[in-house]
Amino acid sequence: MNVQLYTPDVRVVLYKTIGRQTIDGQTPVSQRVLDTNKTIDLTPFMGDGGRLCVSKSVREPAGGFSLTVPDQPYVQGNSFESLYGLIEPMDFVEIRMRHNLPGASTGNPTKPPILMRGFVSGISRNESMGNDGKPMRTVTISGQDMGKLWQIMQIKYYPGYVVGENYLSSFKLYERFGVGFVTGMTAGAFVQEVVNSLLNPFLNSLMPQNSPNPTAIKLDVSVANGVVDVGGAQNQQGTIHGLLSYFGDVGIFNELFLEDREEGVYCVYRPNPFKDINGNVIQPDAPNLTPIDIDAKDVIALNVSRSDENTSNYYWTRAPRFELVDDIFSRQFAVGADPASVDLGQYANSAEQFYGVRVLETETQQGGNDVTTMSSGQPAAQQTNRGASMMNWVNNRRAIVVASNKDNVLLERGAARIRASETVKPGSYVRIVRGSFSSTFYVVGVDLDYIPYQGLFQTLKLERGTGFVKRVTAGAGVQSPYNAEQTGLANG
Repeated sequence: MNVQLYTPDVRVVLYKTIGRQTIDGQTPVSQRVLDTNKTIDLTPFMGDGGRLCVSKSVREPAGGFSLTVPDQPYVQGNSFESLYGLIEPMDFVEIRMRHNLPGASTGNPTKPPILMRGFVSGISRNESMGNDGKPMRTVTISGQDMGKLWQIMQIKYYPGYVVGENYLSSFKLYERFGVGFVTGMTAGAFVQEVVNSLLNPFLNSLMPQNSPNPTAIKLDVSVANGVVDVGGAQNQQGTIHGLLSYFGDVGIFNELFLEDREEGVYCVYRPNPFKDINGNVIQPDAPNLTPIDIDAKDVIALNVSRSDENTSNYYWTRAPRFELVDDIFSRQFAVGADPASVDLGQYANSAEQFYGVRVLETETQQGGNDVTTMSSGQPAAQQTNRGASMMNWVNNRRAIVVASNKDNVLLERGAARIRASETVKPGSYVRIVRGSFSSTFYVVGVDLDYIPYQGLFQTLKLERGTGFVKRVTAGAGVQSPYNAEQTGLANG
């Protein structure tokens, strides 16, 4: 009898970015304090009582991590110190993970694939007495991935917010960061400009010289459609992520997230890779992702459900940035020529007869690809052409919303807890295979949980599952869903 063994390979390394020389600018610190670029391999510290949790989602600005280790001394020559006294906020952390499945050959055989790069946000030391009367001490290090940067960087136009600089004109973002000198910019170019002009200079100044870690965020931009009103962006305040999300139509139309890869950290800006119930990609410029197979033997728990909570049958999409410079609002109300694109009350999976009238209202902050300006006072011919272009853009945006939501009552959502796999990441599709039956899900978030000497697990947050669709279209007899699920499980 062969016994299958799993040997998780998890490695955590900390790089000092805070090279503290003094306490207050004058009082020097002890020689025990580590200088910049000094590394601490935290892997040997993980043991009984320790735990590593890593969370990442395409729907959140930043991922997070929390590492708890026994409070063992860090030795430097004849000096001993707790990790609590050596680590500071904004020190850099690299986390790698591989489940080491038998025969696995993912990436470099001597180094697990990258899971997350990020910065420390907090350090805590916990001391207590156990039931056996023995003291227990642990150190917990928590933080976020590089998404922390576009959350903490605030765009504000207060006088003197940056020493010696006041922003008084209508082109404040351009004056401060050199972004948006033109009046209209493609959505992809806008994201690239903001990342390169705002985010990367800060990251480069934060990392120590000669750092082996990324000093710039790379770009993976595949959004091919949409123009941003840069004039509107010039007065936008808030976080960088908020700026990009608002003008990037992130959420109902596009995704924006940071992804760690071996060659660096990437800002991914892409159309939502949603598929319809027939498996076809809804947006033509969206990636057609290949599902990652997860066998039933690797599934610890699977909880899925369906409901009419997100059912809609009346769709309305606005372009508020045009409503004051054009008559687009009145054009939208003239839906008599194509009412079926707005009212799906007769569509089988959202019929008004069963679900009542349910409105889904969305907005787009962008314009069509041929829009060059969103300002008022344009010549009559240009105004007319732009109005027609914007109406086509709104109709196209509404069609995307309809295709993405009209079958929600059939689609499953839920969570799966599995033996961790380094190939499963947020923003991917998985196919859970049980016997001869399978269902496909879109993974919006992954929570990793590593407990030394117990196991390495992932909890997948699932959406747009096709299990029910497969069930109602399956055959009879041995092909019936319940029988198909059992086929082969006895030998799994």
